[in-house]
Amino acid sequence: MKRYFISKKEARALRNRAQEVYPWLELRFKRVEVIEDRWGRIYIVDGEPVLLERDDRLIPLLTYLLRHPGVYEKMPVIIIDMGAVKAMTRGADLMVPGVRGIRGVFRQGDIVVAVDEKYGKPVMVGEALIASEDVLSGSVKRGKMVKNLHHIGDDAWRLAASL
Repeated sequence: MKRYFISKKEARALRNRAQEVYPWLELRFKRVEVIEDRWGRIYIVDGEPVLLERDDRLIPLLTYLLRHPGVYEKMPVIIIDMGAVKAMTRGADLMVPGVRGIRGVFRQGDIVVAVDEKYGKPVMVGEALIASEDVLSGSVKRGKMVKNLHHIGDDAWRLAASL
């Protein structure tokens, strides 16, 4: 595992890249620290873990989303049943039958957050494999809906929670 600070120029590039994908994510910072491991990079902005970079994609960390509920409410949200929550925390992809509702609109390939139906807390961030309109219209009733990229209990979660 490597841990280092990035330059102001690299930090500006990171902020611009993050705001292209997540325009609602306001990143104002003085220092950005990076932790690299085999599973990706965690960007720590002014002491708070904010983003995970995996496979050249920036993903909001669940620890950040839990501390700032207003942030994930601006993202496309998929409400999942409590049975699916257990599978998500083991790293499973989200299947269509586990979906109880959708807030927002997303296309295939967009980053979405899955929240449990009981408490409304984020449990997984993933890549949509199916557009929201296909599920809402009923044209897709089974199969994988979201690829699990980051979930509660994974390596990035444990590291970010310990910082």
